[in-house]
Amino acid sequence: PYPKTHHPLYTKLVKERLTTIVKGDSVLHELFDREKLLAIIDSGGTVFTKPWFGQLMNGPQLLAYLIQIHDWAEQHRLQIVE
Repeated sequence: PYPKTHHPLYTKLVKERLTTIVKGDSVLHELFDREKLLAIIDSGGTVFTKPWFGQLMNGPQLLAYLIQIHDWAEQHRLQIVE
């Protein structure tokens, strides 16, 4: 969950990047409910009250983690099939 920062600019930048990602085609749409994902983005990650991986993964760090999932799936051409 690094960089661990609470700087408002970091939150703004990860929100913008994740918003751009979810507007397109992303594996995130296969893994997460769209409305909940948008709510997480809109809140800057604070609506998610149970942090992943302990106390370090909340707020903007959660958004950055979602970006990492998207980027990893793109890089490895991951496809989820039913």
